[in-house]
Amino acid sequence: MGERNTALAGLKRELTLYKWLLLFVIASWWVIEAIDAMLPFASLDNLGVRPRTQSGLLGILFMPFLHGGFGHVLNNSIGMLFLGGAVILRSVRDYIVVFVLAMLIGGFGTWLIAPSNSVHIGASGVVYGYLGYLLTTGWFERKPLAIVLSIVAAVLWGGLLPVCFRGKKASRGKVTCSGAWAGSWLRATWPRTGRSRLQPSLRAATVDALRQHRQSRPLEEPMATVTLTKHLFTFFPQLEGRELVVDARTAADVVRELEALAPGIGLYLCDERGVLRTHVNIFIGDERILDRRHLTDPVAPDARVFVLQSLSGG
Repeated sequence: MGERNTALAGLKRELTLYKWLLLFVIASWWVIEAIDAMLPFASLDNLGVRPRTQSGLLGILFMPFLHGGFGHVLNNSIGMLFLGGAVILRSVRDYIVVFVLAMLIGGFGTWLIAPSNSVHIGASGVVYGYLGYLLTTGWFERKPLAIVLSIVAAVLWGGLLPVCFRGKKASRGKVTCSGAWAGSWLRATWPRTGRSRLQPSLRAATVDALRQHRQSRPLEEPMATVTLTKHLFTFFPQLEGRELVVDARTAADVVRELEALAPGIGLYLCDERGVLRTHVNIFIGDERILDRRHLTDPVAPDARVFVLQSLSGG
């Protein structure tokens, strides 16, 4: 019980961190715009990007925090709350990197192609950076929730994308789309570690729940024994030398139980859709499983399960 409370407390702290990271950016927009409105003889908007001027390069750092009125702030705040919030729940790292990347690429794109003798402000490039990230997340993951999230984001905030390169506001559209491109590029190329996207405390809560389930199971209930090919111990040495006894009724249960014992092995054995990878085979007794897509092959009580990794070389 103490471990569960600790895990849940850690999860609560992480969610609080997400909330403040997101609200800090939005609040800074409103505070800066209020200060700008109260200045009698100057305007902070002049600190924005001035295309193709040396001093205008510094405006790249200020551009996302300056707006042309409270209506402008409101529009970007709504987008940030939804799109930025969706990204930060997936990864704080990606939330920060997309912000910085979209700010730099979008700002430099503005400095490079926008009309001369003009000043450009606003966080649209950053907001659309999160949109691009979410759109490509749905494409690459191809999971129902990610796809629905991408569709909703495209319907609500994707209206500018078809007119990025035509019309009277083409230069402004290109600037906004450069932010979207930055987020898309990050999602497509950012290195994947193969580990679960769950944050540490949420993973701890999940593992703790599995442990509680095992402890509450009747002692006489039979369980399956798992044997791994020795090559897997190179990547998951914590499993070497252990008797791997799992509570599993299907091959999918075997993978989930192994993930609880060695975080990361689940995505090593299966891809992001849950399909068994081509270099991995699972045998239940002497029979190789037939359902590699959903892993529904039954595991009998006291069965021996073999997880084998194929090797190739040249």
